Amino acid sequence: MKKLVFLLPLFLNCCIAMPSFAIDAHCVAKAVYFEARGESYAGHAAIAQLIMNRTAHRAYPDKPCDVVKYRRNGVWHFSFWNKRDLTIRKEDRYNLALSITKCVIDRECSVPAIRDSTVYYACSGPNGISFPKTWDKRKLKFQAKLGHHCFFEEV
Repeated sequence: MKKLVFLLPLFLNCCIAMPSFAIDAHCVAKAVYFEARGESYAGHAAIAQLIMNRTAHRAYPDKPCDVVKYRRNGVWHFSFWNKRDLTIRKEDRYNLALSITKCVIDRECSVPAIRDSTVYYACSGPNGISFPKTWDKRKLKFQAKLGHHCFFEEV
């Protein structure tokens, strides 16, 4: 009978659903891990903040996981979804991304330079591209350049 006492709590823990905020944190952290790899802490926080900014913007889904997995016209908004292998290879870096993400989600930290940015792209570095041709510059207000990324507010 004692075995049952010890097994029962283990069994119950396996079946309790993860709270939605925890799921959101992991979705955003995965985006931060892949999108801001090699960036500063501020660069990591900026990606997480941008995702959270999108949840409050009328043009995007209102849930962080839906923002991270958002596609428009067949194009993923977060390029890491184009990769075939989404395996987390560096657990310590993922844990850092998760910690920074939780800090942003809990509104304990932010990157004031990007304020209400909802758009960014890799504007320099090894994956740098010129300003995307499909974007209307008149509808975007430059906010900041952090590391290899340029951030914009939609106006």
